[in-house]
Amino acid sequence: MKRPLALIGLTSMLVLTVCFYADFTWLKWIFGLSLAGLVISLAVKKLRKKPEFTVFFAVVLISVTFFNLFSQFYVKPMQSNYSGKTAEITAVLLDEPEIYNSSSFYPLKTVSINDEHKSVKIILGTNTEIKCKVGDTLKFTTELESAGYDRYLADRFYLTGYTYEHVDVTEAEHKPLYYYIVKIRQNLRNEFYTVFTSDTAGLISAVLLGDRNFNSDNYENLRRAGLTHIVVVSGLHLSIITMTYAKTIGKRIKNKYVNAFATILPVLFFLCLTGFGKSSIRAAIMLLVLIVSKLFKRQGDSLNSLGLAAILLCLNPYVVGDVGVLLSFSATFGIVVFSTPLYKFLTQKLKPEYESDHKYINKSVRKLARLVATTLVAVLCTLPVNVLFFGKVSLVQLFANLLVVPMIKWLLIALVLCICSNFLCLPIYAYVFSLLTEIIGKLILYVAKFFSSIPVAYVKADYNFVLLWIISVIILFSFAYFIKRNGKGLHIVCIVMSMLIFVTGSLGHIVYSQNTLTVYVIPSNYGQSIVLSSKDGNILICSTDYHYPLTSTQILLEDIYTEKQLAVITDKNQADYISALFDYEEVLMYDNICKNNCKITLWDKAELYVFEKNGEVYTYLTYADTTMLILPDFGDVKYIPEKLRCADVLVTSGLIDNMELLSFSTLISNGNDFRSLAVIDYFRNRDINAVSVSDTINFDIVG
Repeated sequence: MKRPLALIGLTSMLVLTVCFYADFTWLKWIFGLSLAGLVISLAVKKLRKKPEFTVFFAVVLISVTFFNLFSQFYVKPMQSNYSGKTAEITAVLLDEPEIYNSSSFYPLKTVSINDEHKSVKIILGTNTEIKCKVGDTLKFTTELESAGYDRYLADRFYLTGYTYEHVDVTEAEHKPLYYYIVKIRQNLRNEFYTVFTSDTAGLISAVLLGDRNFNSDNYENLRRAGLTHIVVVSGLHLSIITMTYAKTIGKRIKNKYVNAFATILPVLFFLCLTGFGKSSIRAAIMLLVLIVSKLFKRQGDSLNSLGLAAILLCLNPYVVGDVGVLLSFSATFGIVVFSTPLYKFLTQKLKPEYESDHKYINKSVRKLARLVATTLVAVLCTLPVNVLFFGKVSLVQLFANLLVVPMIKWLLIALVLCICSNFLCLPIYAYVFSLLTEIIGKLILYVAKFFSSIPVAYVKADYNFVLLWIISVIILFSFAYFIKRNGKGLHIVCIVMSMLIFVTGSLGHIVYSQNTLTVYVIPSNYGQSIVLSSKDGNILICSTDYHYPLTSTQILLEDIYTEKQLAVITDKNQADYISALFDYEEVLMYDNICKNNCKITLWDKAELYVFEKNGEVYTYLTYADTTMLILPDFGDVKYIPEKLRCADVLVTSGLIDNMELLSFSTLISNGNDFRSLAVIDYFRNRDINAVSVSDTINFDIVG
């Protein structure tokens, strides 16, 4: 077994991903099959001679068990003890807040909850800024809820709270070391916005510091062009920074131990500066392994290093909740395994550089081939993650990356040299490098805008063909693995075939989805947040002011972004609050579209009926031959016209009066646990399909 760390680490990450996102039934099947596989691998003599089989099944078994124990005995008890309860909390600020939808979200670690000593990480949301610094103590009262945002879970924030009340702040007597790192980050950010234009400053703050408060239009252009990875601090950024260090200061240090230590320091500092992002931690681990292996004259193995990084990160089994981690590991795995063979395939007809008559042309062609090989395998290996989690994929990603990735290298080099020149009081050099940084930054944003504006640059990729594609890719590469001795160049054929299958499936789905409406139901305790999405645009139907569904709704809308976005606010009581959170050109509020009952035609295909009785708003959607009735939190079914009491889909957050008068085939129960179970129990004697919304669900209506 040549690469045990790779087998253990990558297998555990894959299994934990399935455990995190799949239904509990899948976990039982995985546990049973892995146990059976482990027994067979130990019982069959031929399999015992291949320890990788035994290790594989053992890792799967341990990972499933570890995930379940962690969830059942640590996370869920904590959430059940505090979720839905008002608590007096004393906590310490861990890092800078994130600003989202005009709200600030503060990462905290509690000192006490209801005067009981308890150390738990929570996210506190507020509608006003709290004047506090890292290390300060905050005291407040809030109603805690279980964290429903996967990235919060990945960062070990299992509880959230939101407060509109005053928060008492006590300044820390002794500032932690991380306070000074954050101070440097803030000073750099302020300096960027002073020296550079706003767009360029936002870009370089995201690229260098990992800032998430990035201009929404620019970020959307990057997303549609498949370039969001450049604003996620990862191996690309670390390698550029360490290379810059090695070619400036590092080459002047002759002692290899001092040089290694001096190289590690900027890596650790950069990790602190960027807030210990998980993708950058992965890259740092691999880089540190490479430095140590060179120090002791050992041959480093990138795949084993990647596996080691996976093992360390998977000590937190919820780390896979951060999709950026999955994208980072998928891209790195593809680059490590497939980029070199693909590069050799592309350059096999070229003469060796020392024999070439056109040395510089040959060298340039090889650099281009290396860039194409690296970019292509990274795009292909991250496709499954992009499709499964975002439901859309950029068709211009390869071409955009071929232009932008080289520019990112020079952007970071120019930016680092600009910072160093300014620090060393060399104003002429600082001006030159700042000008170069501005030019490259604007060029990157222009390229992103150009590619994102291309029609069908960012297309929806439904799940219908994804499973077939993933299975076919696994079969193809398994086939190539088993006949690799006689299959020269077979991996290239597999890559090309997998790409053809994906493109064919994507084009087929584009044709299929021309008249398809996708309905997204976002989980909430009260009210509804429902998004309708089609090729013509997105429509948000809101009837809740509860904060967390609105945050989840905004995240969803960013993932399925189209140029035509409309908000229809069907609850007049919440119109002002909700409309303030969404920056749409078109917002139809209840007061503006009707006084009593009304009918709205959407995209000339869908019809929305909105009617009000005693302050409660009922919504009825028709699209093609499918109907959907959305009920308010309180009300009476007898006020609904008889012709609208029959629907294919009923969406409700709880029981209202006279619900026995309704007729439907699918029930979507979207309240808190108690209300949701009460609705399902109420209709237990009916032959219906009942769905309880614990995470955002979606379904298609074909027109």
